Amino acid sequence: MKSLHNIETSFQLTKTIAIVAVLASLIYSLVITFLYFKNANESAERVYIMSSGAAIEAFSSNVRENRPAEVRHHLKRLHELFFTISPDPKSIERNLEKAYYYGDASIKKLYEAYSEKQYYYDLISANASQEINIDSVYVDMKDYPFTAKCYSTIRINRATTKTTRTLVTDCTIMEINRSDNNPHGLMVQNWRVVENKDVKAEDNF
Repeated sequence: MKSLHNIETSFQLTKTIAIVAVLASLIYSLVITFLYFKNANESAERVYIMSSGAAIEAFSSNVRENRPAEVRHHLKRLHELFFTISPDPKSIERNLEKAYYYGDASIKKLYEAYSEKQYYYDLISANASQEINIDSVYVDMKDYPFTAKCYSTIRINRATTKTTRTLVTDCTIMEINRSDNNPHGLMVQNWRVVENKDVKAEDNF
């Protein structure tokens, strides 16, 4: 009788240990699964940006929040590449090659329009330089594609005179894949000059 009692006790103990082991395994599996999905979600939100050869971690929420700033910087850079002109044809060509990555055929169309007016030829022949200062960029990101307008000041330095102009451009902006040549992943479309007029001329004495 005592032997049967010991067998029953051992059976109950074994059964309890088995149940505890199964529950522990189930809890362990659930914890591992939870941690896996948590880590996967966090990884999906990470974006790594290369800066001077080093990877800098950013989060997708920050990227989305910074999108308007990226659009403004993209437009500023396009204007600097296109309207910063030195009396060196090779320098102009290099800047234009970079500028073409920032938008569609409207960039080349604007270049051809200026070329037909001998704008670049006149600057080069006069040994003049042109620099641009971006005053403000307004971007409407409520609708897609985005719309933007850029207000700038252009200064043309000649041997004897300095001319100041106001420049206003507008465009629409599409999102594309990021690349080394287009780090913001944006494409300017229908870029056009709305205003480009002299406001002041000074003698260089």
